Amino acid sequence: MLFSKSCLFAIAAAVGLVAAQTTSPDTPAGSVKTHVVMVSDKSGNLTFSPEEVVAAPGELVQFHFYPKNHSLAQSSFAAPCSPLPATNGTMGFWSGFMPVTSSDTTMPVFTVLVKDTNPIWFYCATGKHCQSGMSGVINAPASAAKTLALYKESAKAVVLTGVPSSSPGTGGDDNASSGTPAGNSSSPTSTGQPEITQANPNAGSTMVASSAFALIAAAVVAALTL
Repeated sequence: MLFSKSCLFAIAAAVGLVAAQTTSPDTPAGSVKTHVVMVSDKSGNLTFSPEEVVAAPGELVQFHFYPKNHSLAQSSFAAPCSPLPATNGTMGFWSGFMPVTSSDTTMPVFTVLVKDTNPIWFYCATGKHCQSGMSGVINAPASAAKTLALYKESAKAVVLTGVPSSSPGTGGDDNASSGTPAGNSSSPTSTGQPEITQANPNAGSTMVASSAFALIAAAVVAALTL
């Protein structure tokens, strides 16, 4: 059966709509560059991947959480595995504990908007994950005296992992079942601190994809009736 050119164009347009609307639905208009960091992975490794990110002011860093239970807290080079002290009443960012099971199909996401080129040190505050090397940095300093390797080395000696007091969730070990997965909310911060938002990257994508496929189906039906 042959399709007319107009029907083929309609089908191609509908397919293009699927690709366009199901890709990064949470990316702001204007194609803001987004860096994606995996918090652990499908194998359960205690790592951030990548653990070092270079991001310009205005760019986003999205942390995607994998099983079992991890978290993201801002730190300083001088005090690894400890929350960043409040500055002008503003705390460093804190995702809360993010328990994820192996059967989950949607990973929670925590997004940081980079405001300047100052180093942003971060770690996982779950159990002894930080001491085991689960830490990272955005815009690492050029100084050889302040490297991620040195941060990790200092972290090994930390006796108790620091958990931010303004915790949006609960938990503290790999098997914790409680916590607050990321939702559609935002936390305002003062000038000089990275802005944070919590969002699910797949929120709304199912509905968008369904609508787009409906258009494809309609186009195919129209073609078959010619």
